[in-house]
Amino acid sequence: MKRFPEPRVRRTEGYDDDDPIGLRIIREELPLHWLLSELLFHTVMLCADVYEKVSARILLDAALSAPRGANRKAAMEADTFFNRTYGVSYDKNEVILGEFLDNASEEEKAAWERMDSVEDADSYLIARNKRLPHYGVLLEGGNFFIGDYRHLSKELRAVTNFAFSGFLFHALNSPHFASLCKDKSLNASTMTFEQKLDTDLDHEALYNRLMIQLGHA
Repeated sequence: MKRFPEPRVRRTEGYDDDDPIGLRIIREELPLHWLLSELLFHTVMLCADVYEKVSARILLDAALSAPRGANRKAAMEADTFFNRTYGVSYDKNEVILGEFLDNASEEEKAAWERMDSVEDADSYLIARNKRLPHYGVLLEGGNFFIGDYRHLSKELRAVTNFAFSGFLFHALNSPHFASLCKDKSLNASTMTFEQKLDTDLDHEALYNRLMIQLGHA
């Protein structure tokens, strides 16, 4: 899926191996169109990974309960829909990563365990991304939610959430709603709004609709 260029990172703070959720990404700018498109993209990827379906209700429940605030423990340990979903995805994909590492050659394992050169790191990432492309996307999503979205100002967070909810509201009420559904043969004219909220969506079509509206088709 086509995405907006990532705004330049000025610096990062708070991350170390013992506390990866301490990450804070400080960018030169945070344009609303980038935040909105990344929020939809990563929420879709996360929910599809866990629930194997994407509905407007699931997307809203996840995005609107994403962690917030500088107190990382409170943000990440709260009993929210997002944190429960993220926890399931994390555990599931750590198992997949473990299987990938277990099946690596002895030479690869030795290089990755050393990881004492740029070549070792590059070799690992190339092999991992080739075999497990989805893992890299979910890792990127974790960085977005924990490093970027968690630290937004109250005002910018509210505006982004409002834009996200408004986009889904208009998508569900669009005369072309059926084109956003997994089942393109649905007769949307007979559906209630509640039914549309729980309909399995074609997440690529939904994301492309947003990009069109943002002038980036």
